[in-house]
Amino acid sequence: MQETYTHQHLLQSIYGELDCCADTKLKHEILKNPALAEEYRALKKSKSLLDSNLLSPKVSTVESILALNKRKKTELV
Repeated sequence: MQETYTHQHLLQSIYGELDCCADTKLKHEILKNPALAEEYRALKKSKSLLDSNLLSPKVSTVESILALNKRKKTELV
């Protein structure tokens, strides 16, 4: 019986959420199926890009939040 693999299966494998047996079967199928292999590589690359993109607020945003917090504290006193 041939198993059908979806984006969900590929993502679960990439994020380490498949059990060992299912992951092994999927990796074996990836080796045999060029279209599935290409899809896996594209998802893996996307995950890598997401992981490397560190987001942080602008300094001015942090300063505005801190200033607002100080104003609210002084209003309460």
